[in-house]
Amino acid sequence: MFADDRLFCGVCAAILHEADGSWPKIGRWKLVRKIGQGGMGIVFEAEDDEGARAAVKLIHQPEGGEMLARLQREALVHAKLNHPNIVRLLAA
Repeated sequence: MFADDRLFCGVCAAILHEADGSWPKIGRWKLVRKIGQGGMGIVFEAEDDEGARAAVKLIHQPEGGEMLARLQREALVHAKLNHPNIVRLLAA
């Protein structure tokens, strides 16, 4: 997913819009609230239909391949981490 003034689908790059102003559902995840923002994008609290909670990161639209490569490196490193104070990576 990419985040700027608009939200883009990470699979097909379609612009996501919600008529009521709410955050869209991304795959199985309904975005609940914005948790934080940084150099790579925005992090949201999300829930699925069964009540499972997760953090969903929407990255800024990349200019060239560097941002995507950076995200892929981050996901690979994160997937190797196992600690009670670090969230588990579910999908990238």
